[in-house]
Amino acid sequence: MALAALLKEVKSMPIWVALFRGINVGGHRKVPMKALRGLFERLEFTDVKTYIQSGNAVFASSQHNPERIGTTLSEAFEREFGFAVQILVLSADAFVDVLNACPFQAGEADENLVHVFFFAEGIPASDVVEPIEKVRAATEQIHLGDRAFYLRAPDGIGRSRLVSRIDRLLGVPTTARNLKSVSAIAALTA
Repeated sequence: MALAALLKEVKSMPIWVALFRGINVGGHRKVPMKALRGLFERLEFTDVKTYIQSGNAVFASSQHNPERIGTTLSEAFEREFGFAVQILVLSADAFVDVLNACPFQAGEADENLVHVFFFAEGIPASDVVEPIEKVRAATEQIHLGDRAFYLRAPDGIGRSRLVSRIDRLLGVPTTARNLKSVSAIAALTA
């Protein structure tokens, strides 16, 4: 009976998504995903899954406070890997809500050309759209949501003048993933 109770408790734990900003980008700040999963497990998070090498993790925790989870992860990450990174922690439901709010859904556009910029802290002021409109390319489409900024960049983000300025223009730090990655991470939360 004790095993059944334990399994029920594990199944009822909240599922979380952690997005790490700026690791394994261009060969810098390298963090193997196996080592990252090990860090989560040492912190007693369970059912840890990572998606590709850019710092995306899905996990279960009995903790119910995303800020506390983020602080715990940040401190442990810096001790383990020797540098600090920004980590955004969202509940699985909040993450899926961001995906569902994307106006550029799969099938309408190439998932690699649509990018979701998750707000790492705070919410941008409502008057940020006008300055963004002045910088975006004519081919780019934008949408400011409650928890994320969405960009469809058919010419690619490498050529986008907007991408390098987005945090400054929004007035809040962000971490971005393409729609293909966001969809795959959301699938891991199920």
